[in-house]
Amino acid sequence: MPEFILSFLTKNLLYFTLMIVGWLLLAYLAFCWVLILPLMVLENLDTKSAFQRSWELTKKKRLPLLGKLILLTLFNTVLYFLLFGAGYIIQAIFDSWIKPAALPVAVVNLIVMQLGSEILSIFSTVVAISFLFPLLNVDEKIVTQDLKPSKKLKVGFTVTATLITLLFAANGLLYFTKFDQNKPLIISHRGVSEENGVQNTLPALRATSTKLKPDYVEMDIHETKDG
Repeated sequence: MPEFILSFLTKNLLYFTLMIVGWLLLAYLAFCWVLILPLMVLENLDTKSAFQRSWELTKKKRLPLLGKLILLTLFNTVLYFLLFGAGYIIQAIFDSWIKPAALPVAVVNLIVMQLGSEILSIFSTVVAISFLFPLLNVDEKIVTQDLKPSKKLKVGFTVTATLITLLFAANGLLYFTKFDQNKPLIISHRGVSEENGVQNTLPALRATSTKLKPDYVEMDIHETKDG
């Protein structure tokens, strides 16, 4: 959602209340119907039946399941803060006192953050899905069976992981060195930034130009009936 729309909604108590209520309602419905897709796949139900069945299965389990998801979210949030906080501190040390190594450390930092974010995302998804198995009466043998990956699978996984890491490394290097890139132009959209005023008005355009000094200020003009 654009910042100026969100800012407008949050300044009006009625609109802000309606927005929060709408989000909570959507979150509640999504929570009640979280089993629709698994039911359609595992029990071969049609869409309507899956909606009804999901509502029934989650009816008495919503609070415990919600508590587990909140704890998982908090746990992941702490891990994200630790990951990015450690990266920031390490980078700040090299930027301040060991400048010759700042670039390679920045690339490594970015790789670790990107891979760490992907791993945490996969972890949270798997754990969240595991919370749903008791509601679906899935055979535990299917879920917990001991899989022994073949040699080809191990090699394929290693090669894929290596290629992804190299791709992240190349992306980090290009990002920090700005390879074959010129300095980007800074264009103020509609002249609104940091509450400078009403968008597309001269006061807002002048304030943005004076305070932030962008290369250009863009505005949307519509011709009126009287020209």
